[in-house]
Amino acid sequence: MQAMIAAAPMISLAGTALSAVNSAQAGSASAAASSAGAKNAKDYARYQATQLNRRANSERATGQRGAIEEWRRSRLAQSQARAVAAASGGGVSDPSVTKIIGDLAGEGEYNALTALYEGEDAARGYEDQARAGIYEGDVTAAGLKAKARASRRAGIMGAVGSTLYGATSFANKYGEGLTDDTADAGTMPPPALSFNQEFNRDRML
Repeated sequence: MQAMIAAAPMISLAGTALSAVNSAQAGSASAAASSAGAKNAKDYARYQATQLNRRANSERATGQRGAIEEWRRSRLAQSQARAVAAASGGGVSDPSVTKIIGDLAGEGEYNALTALYEGEDAARGYEDQARAGIYEGDVTAAGLKAKARASRRAGIMGAVGSTLYGATSFANKYGEGLTDDTADAGTMPPPALSFNQEFNRDRML
């Protein structure tokens, strides 16, 4: 029993140290999780942006192919109009033939430009989504990094708080006795004299 009482201060100190370590570890674990979440948020945002940019390039290429196809159709239609006019005895300079060919050319140009516009518009839409996704990912990552820093600080402060609380508790529980012993060491009464010493002292008086 006395051994347990004597060991109580050491047990108290060990408990304080363990509490401080647990607090620091909890803060570190939470910070690590937040940091990992920040990295995942940025990586996912950039992966999504890559996919969207690829889609944008695909839409732009589709628009270009569509425009090329419309120009090809327009040229073919104009050639057929000229062939029909020539077979019917009319010339290319005939006003009606010229108008038909002009209309075909204008329609082909309009269709080609429309295909280019639609492809470019779709591409820019995907590129805007990619940029917005990256921005959102960066904001999320920044928030998680801030949370990681806060968790790490909270763990450190918790460890410091546990240490200070433990030290205060230790001093309150065990410091009084130690202080009293130390204080009494300088104010202890002198040792009692033996009978002979007292007798000799009295003779001298």
